[in-house]
Amino acid sequence: MTVTRITKFLKKGKRNEALAALIESIRGDYENKDYLEAIEQVAQSMTKSRGLSQTQLLCGFVDELIKQKRFGEAVPLASYIYRFLNHLPEPTRLMVILCEKLQDPNKAQTYCERLCKVQPENANNFAFLGRLKRTNRDLQGALDCFNHALRLDDKNEGLLSELGIFLFDVHQYENSAEIYSKLYDLYPNNDMAAANLIICLMAIGKTDEALCIIEKGDTHLLRNGFYLDAKAKIYLEIGNMEKALECAERAVSLMPGKDTFKATLSHVLLSAGRLREGFEQYKHRFSKDMVGGVLMDDISLPVLERKSDIAGKHIFVSTEQGFGDTLNFCRLTKLITDEGGKVTFGVQAPLLNIMQHAFPELDVVLGKDYPADADYFCPLLNIASIFRIGLEDLPLMQDYIDVDPEFLSKWKDILGEKKQLRVGLTWSGGTATRHDRKRTIPLEHFLNALPEGPDYISLQKEVRDTDVDTLNAHPEIRHFGPQLEDFKDTAALVELVDIVLCVDTSIVHLTGAMGKQAWLLLPFKADFRWLTEREDSPWYPSVTLLRQAEPGEWDPVLQRAHDGLSELIEQFTLKTAS
Repeated sequence: MTVTRITKFLKKGKRNEALAALIESIRGDYENKDYLEAIEQVAQSMTKSRGLSQTQLLCGFVDELIKQKRFGEAVPLASYIYRFLNHLPEPTRLMVILCEKLQDPNKAQTYCERLCKVQPENANNFAFLGRLKRTNRDLQGALDCFNHALRLDDKNEGLLSELGIFLFDVHQYENSAEIYSKLYDLYPNNDMAAANLIICLMAIGKTDEALCIIEKGDTHLLRNGFYLDAKAKIYLEIGNMEKALECAERAVSLMPGKDTFKATLSHVLLSAGRLREGFEQYKHRFSKDMVGGVLMDDISLPVLERKSDIAGKHIFVSTEQGFGDTLNFCRLTKLITDEGGKVTFGVQAPLLNIMQHAFPELDVVLGKDYPADADYFCPLLNIASIFRIGLEDLPLMQDYIDVDPEFLSKWKDILGEKKQLRVGLTWSGGTATRHDRKRTIPLEHFLNALPEGPDYISLQKEVRDTDVDTLNAHPEIRHFGPQLEDFKDTAALVELVDIVLCVDTSIVHLTGAMGKQAWLLLPFKADFRWLTEREDSPWYPSVTLLRQAEPGEWDPVLQRAHDGLSELIEQFTLKTAS
């Protein structure tokens, strides 16, 4: 009956109806004889009427089902074709696509590896395999596939762009810049190539080269949101706040639905001290189109958006981003409790103990373990926009992190009697941060800031391989690394030093939250919370900012720190002598 219906439809030129009748006969069983007979009938009829091969016809049916998102119906037909024709590329390609659509990347990768063997000269196949390996977290395998694809087709615009994005996402910024430079040379009218090349050059500190691209940019680029967004970022990088704001606002006006551009605008506004406007735009950091953006947690609670919704409600506040952000913004949870809300605060494991000690009024839990009776979910940094925090409201709270007496006693015994000025040191941060190369100072260079005399205490939990030999060669720096089990230990050390000399890591936030004195060594373009052109911090009154006057120039900053420490040594000596 099905075959007859299909034939009638085909004779009348009703291909969609023929397909529907064919699918109707599947009934979830592609072994069904009537179904297989129908396939053959359709194939033969269409081959005669349209000059198509049977394979082309059947694959065309599968393609049509995929376009209509009828994946469950497409699977048996595609599987039938693949069973008998897996030596051909098209049936194999369809199995790859279907497995990917059905969110089975491992099976999709298996089929795609087969496709690359069947059609080894096709660059797009290897690019597809690279995407699947990336999804399956085989980053080196993905990179190998992308590079092989380019060897097959080294001028492929799409492949170059995809490889550039991949390299940037895995923090290979120099290689990404090289790829985008090639793409821009080959396709100078590719607006995205120009924009991404600018961002890559900024990431590797080649600001001058990025500026050259802007200066020679074609007029048509000024109407491109991606290019204007990149311009805003580079102007922010070099401290031209007026132009940064102009470009960021124009990019948003050209593409108001592009949350990536709103996130850039937020950084410009926040760096300029316009916190209310900036935190409002900063909510767009959760956008799915943000490369390297913040991931919104998969929490099945409504997101808190209004202060008026807080009273009498249970709010689950979740940390996000790094330890420093948690230490900086945890004070804002008090705004919710003052408004009559109950707070469960989910934090990272190394901060759990210190947060439970600092905020006994909160239910501090590990990670995303939110209670069943919670009414709302609130990402930690969103509290600033909900309460419309402005510069004049800071610091809100001071000395809100204190030390556990038990840990303080433990570390007093370890350090022994204090006979010299004690200085806590942090010279490097985590390598996963995109801007780490700007903030971190190699230990060998950092030593220029350290005059002889003090008892230097390393606050680094981990030391990079490139710094290990230098640290071992300087026994005057006492390093406790593995003994720092969590931030309770680090807080005790901070309490026992006279001053902390550090780069921009979580240690400065811990020190500032404790109200202890710190000198923060900052790159020319610092994180937004340190604002611009000022040496004090509205967030932390006890922190002094020592900024680079020129990008990458650490020597004058280290000299200021050296001179300042020398004065403190003299003061300490005079005080102890008297």
